[in-house]
Amino acid sequence: MKKIRRKALPFSLAAVLAVTALGGCSGKGSSPGESSGTSGGQAMGRYLEEEVPLPEGMEAALDITQLQDGKMRVLGCNMEMAYKVWDSSDGGATWEEKGEFTGNGDGEDIYLMDASLSPSGEAFIVGYKGEKQSCFYMTDQVQFQEVNLELGELDRDFQTAGSVVAENTGAVDVELETESGSEGADAGSKAGAESEGADTEPEEGEEASFGESDMDMANGFSGIAYAPDGTLFGNDYNSKLYKIHPSTGELEEFLSDVSGFGIAGDMVVASVGGNTALYDMATGEPAPQDQALLDAVKQAGGVEIYTTSGKQILFTDGIEDNCFYYCTREGIFRHISGGSVNEQIVDGNLNSLGSPDIGLAAMAALEDGKFLVLANQTGGIGSSKLLKYSWSEDTPSKPSKELKLYSLRDNTDIRQAISLFQKENADYYINFQTGISGEDGTTVSDALKTLNADIMAGKGPDILVLDGLPIASYMEKGLLADLSDVLDELKAGDGCFENIAETYRSESGLYGIPSRFSIPAIAGNEELVKTAADIGAFADKVEELRKEDKDVEAIVNTASPELTAEKFYQSYSPALLNGDGTLNQENVKEFYTQLKRISGTGKYPKEVEESMVYTINTTGTSIWGGVDMDSMNVLGGSLKAASGVLSSVSGFNQMLAVNNKLNQGYALWNLAGQKVYCPQTIFGVSSKSAMAEDAKKFVSYVFRTEAQKLDQGGGFPINRKAFDAATIDMKDMPEMSICHSNQETGEMVELTVSWPKKADFDSLREKIESLDTPTLMDDVIKEAVIEQAVKYMKDECSVEDAVAALVQKVNLYLAE
Repeated sequence: MKKIRRKALPFSLAAVLAVTALGGCSGKGSSPGESSGTSGGQAMGRYLEEEVPLPEGMEAALDITQLQDGKMRVLGCNMEMAYKVWDSSDGGATWEEKGEFTGNGDGEDIYLMDASLSPSGEAFIVGYKGEKQSCFYMTDQVQFQEVNLELGELDRDFQTAGSVVAENTGAVDVELETESGSEGADAGSKAGAESEGADTEPEEGEEASFGESDMDMANGFSGIAYAPDGTLFGNDYNSKLYKIHPSTGELEEFLSDVSGFGIAGDMVVASVGGNTALYDMATGEPAPQDQALLDAVKQAGGVEIYTTSGKQILFTDGIEDNCFYYCTREGIFRHISGGSVNEQIVDGNLNSLGSPDIGLAAMAALEDGKFLVLANQTGGIGSSKLLKYSWSEDTPSKPSKELKLYSLRDNTDIRQAISLFQKENADYYINFQTGISGEDGTTVSDALKTLNADIMAGKGPDILVLDGLPIASYMEKGLLADLSDVLDELKAGDGCFENIAETYRSESGLYGIPSRFSIPAIAGNEELVKTAADIGAFADKVEELRKEDKDVEAIVNTASPELTAEKFYQSYSPALLNGDGTLNQENVKEFYTQLKRISGTGKYPKEVEESMVYTINTTGTSIWGGVDMDSMNVLGGSLKAASGVLSSVSGFNQMLAVNNKLNQGYALWNLAGQKVYCPQTIFGVSSKSAMAEDAKKFVSYVFRTEAQKLDQGGGFPINRKAFDAATIDMKDMPEMSICHSNQETGEMVELTVSWPKKADFDSLREKIESLDTPTLMDDVIKEAVIEQAVKYMKDECSVEDAVAALVQKVNLYLAE
């Protein structure tokens, strides 16, 4: 069995990318910079995107470049992890295999992590034989030889930093097992796989950390790149940047204290000591600092590789002298060295470049004015795609129709849908606006006041994402358009979970449709699971189990009052309001009382609670709210039961694997006695929009299978066909092996995650179809409820005072 190991850190150091446009769009007939003319007074000419097929059988690409003779060369692998080189002389229409990587011929398995192709056709390749990094040089005739490099020992500071992270997060090794080969890793940083020891983001449903082998690492390269003149650069784990002579293995130190770099024309862009600057490629001395370029690098997120899906910014040499191009999520830009303007020639907001599931790997500017971008679609092996951007004289330079879309908070599922929709509908531009950025202190109440004022003044959005908004109030005031026709179309086509899709129907129509949903669930101790429908009985059982086991860290996850309130709110919130929308004070008191009892059963060190509160404040509670996350702690012995929401097939699979190993079950977590679900990414259309039909066109697209099947972690899809496609029988799906440290014994516990049986998915569908009550979605009320719950759990007030304060705040809000 081949095992594909994955390792990850818990949080990315660059979770937010800059999204400020750097310049205006312009273009000419076959290359950017001049107008193509007008049609009916409208400026014409724009780059359009198309996907170019990669070589047949290629599942993941490491690099692509244009050779000096005009051909394209790509290096990548197939599902059997065979690495090959292909050339194309017709822009990717057809591919010719040129050779296969065979390592050094000793028969030992080598798994490639990174590669850089030179315009001359050469390549430098970084891979692993077991835990040791190995480097290889490929000639322009596709002949391979191993290169022995003397990088020196790994600094202790680097290893110590890794040890600290591992101690604070717990050790989890994740391995994927397939049918051939032996232990290794998949296609690498450019192809969506993790480099040993590199900072990475955790995948959906994974816990994250360094494994034990990371604590005794050898030095190696974290990034490599060829310059246009054939000079090869490599950045090692000791933060040194070298010029590498690949045929001989000679190293020439170029810069030190480098955390990332890129090649922009004849300059090296490097982050040195935390400051990004330009350096002369020949001497390593500081070059004249091109502020426009440095601003662009900063806005893109820097030259460091933060995620396993790709880079923040790509560079490629220009066709013209003294010119080069760069690519970010904002699009493709042209820059004249020393100039003051970054000219945007491809707008990433109108194609896949702006999509949150796309990672940038490599780019090339072709002689005919076209551009190629090698990208990785997040989700693992088989994710590479090649995007071509060609000039279209007959397309308006700017979309003729603009729709304003409002969401209280940013949302990757929305951005994904926008990207797909605009790619298919070149005449539309979706102007995505958010009410809360997290940067200016704006509260939910502040954002709602601004939104309501804009709506009443006729300046509001065409499309609203209703998550966190007062949906019932908007329905009563007639601010939302009827979407019955949108749902009828979905029912007649792909089908849907109608019990959830009909959530916001009244006698007069349907005024909001959830595109996704999650399910409060409880898994673990059988006796506790049986009390899932009564919060009082649940608290009784939690206290009873605590008396029986005084050593376990907690019965359920109560690491902080904030987390506890968030988790239990999802399940109990429908009981907090009366039928007329006013607070049910008796149920609020019951909720607070039982929360405090449950919270008091945890035995967490103070530093754990402080760390949890910091994490919640900086990243939100959603990453801690999943049953799958808690299940690993049940496996490790620190919890008796996992609680929270099920929101993805991968999370369901992991929870089920723990249940099977421990011979336990799961149930819907219905603490208020109702079968609760959490509607997510709920779409509505403003009744005041002058473009209501166009808005409905976009909303209809959101519910199509192609948009629903891409999982960004926002919940199960409402589209039945997309859900069924994600839960089909996949007997050949590789198993995933997860190792977790047992809390009591310190021993490593191994978990094998296999694809669930058909009966498991059938049972999940039945549970979904039985759901009948949505969680309370109004964020103003939610924040007020949780605020007072936390104060009471911290003994800052009595339960009576907490209820009174909540009533006062909510009544004032409802009166507004």
